[in-house]
Amino acid sequence: MRSALVTFVACCLIMLPGCESDQSDGKSTKSLQAGGTVTDSSSSLAMPASEMLRDSLRSKGMYECCTKPECLECAEKLGLCDCYNDIGRKDPICGECLRGFKRGEGRLKLVSIPELEKIREQKRR
Repeated sequence: MRSALVTFVACCLIMLPGCESDQSDGKSTKSLQAGGTVTDSSSSLAMPASEMLRDSLRSKGMYECCTKPECLECAEKLGLCDCYNDIGRKDPICGECLRGFKRGEGRLKLVSIPELEKIREQKRR
């Protein structure tokens, strides 16, 4: 299910303005490869569709994750990620970010994991 969603989102991103499909005018083209990888004709590098989604959201100011590596849950479910700022507002962060904090991958070092769990549980009710 997740790979199908990533593939769908990647296809949508490929259709965005500026992602022309005509190489005769010198513009780059992007194509979806097996496994959700997007290749760009202007570069020999392949970029995973999930990374392309995050980059697209980040360029629009709609992606500010609180973990490294960054989550995909918010991007795929909500089309944005504001978990970094949610911590300061005492709003719940997504489950993937919470699991990242538990693994020591949080970008904010003075955050209490029990407090993050408590906020998440309170907001669910």
